[in-house]
Amino acid sequence: MYRKCLQLLAKIMAENKEQEVIDIKEDNLDELEGESCEDDIDLDNNNQNNDQKIKQCDSNKGFTIFGYSWRQIKWRNVVFLTLMHILAVYGYYHCIVVPIKALTVTFIYIISCASGIGILVGSHRLWAHRSFKARWPLRVVLMILQTMAVNGSVFSYVRDHRTHHKWSDSVADPKNSQRGFFFAHMGWWLLKKDPKVVQFGQKLSYTDLMDDPIVKFQHRFYTPLAIIFCYILPTLVPLLWSEDVLTAFVSCVGIRAVVVLHHMWTVNSIAHIVGSRIYDKQLRPTENKLVVYMSMGEGSHNYHHAFP
Repeated sequence: MYRKCLQLLAKIMAENKEQEVIDIKEDNLDELEGESCEDDIDLDNNNQNNDQKIKQCDSNKGFTIFGYSWRQIKWRNVVFLTLMHILAVYGYYHCIVVPIKALTVTFIYIISCASGIGILVGSHRLWAHRSFKARWPLRVVLMILQTMAVNGSVFSYVRDHRTHHKWSDSVADPKNSQRGFFFAHMGWWLLKKDPKVVQFGQKLSYTDLMDDPIVKFQHRFYTPLAIIFCYILPTLVPLLWSEDVLTAFVSCVGIRAVVVLHHMWTVNSIAHIVGSRIYDKQLRPTENKLVVYMSMGEGSHNYHHAFP
């Protein structure tokens, strides 16, 4: 009975969604380069040929990588994630060869959970969905923890996440799971946004973020803040108990950051492809117990998209 009531409520909510106002800054449009050749692609969740059309269109422009043109690829992110994964792999090897202190392992666990909370409670529940209100001290703490996860600024996260919810699993979804598991998991980080994502993202409002001085500050100084809170401080703290500096760096930065990111990304990939749909069968997001544990509770994803 309870589940049926939730399903009915989800249906009513879906039928009464209001159109969001257009309010977006120009610096969000710099990812739209060149003209779109996707004007004939409709915004249909069941259109499985969209990605093939995109690749076919781009293949006519010359040299491609996995079907994507050179200028479609976000090379800065490709280099960043490649280096981070190399660092993580080396970190595992280093920590096998060189003993790591128990306090360092404990510290890694604590800051991994803390940075996950920065994403899930901060950028996700507080800023993206406005699920609760918080005074500035808590917002500052959540901003710092979110920065530690090196998952992009709060503003960037919220911009993409609101677009993801509004047009979930369609060509206007930046994390569209219909383009495959890898794309939904991390591939969308490696490619510039589809013009449809930018076009429909402009229909949403971000005025609450632009009026938040903490969000504005972090977005403006994101790179130096990420260097401090993701790289420098996690490396320096283990030195207090005489940990080897290289061990501290590869474990508290390399291993920790990559593992946390992959755990968070399972919400976009696994929880949109594998699992049950008990709250709204029309939605692709699923209920996945594995993702519940990997992402600190976010695996109840069919429920979340039915009641965002």
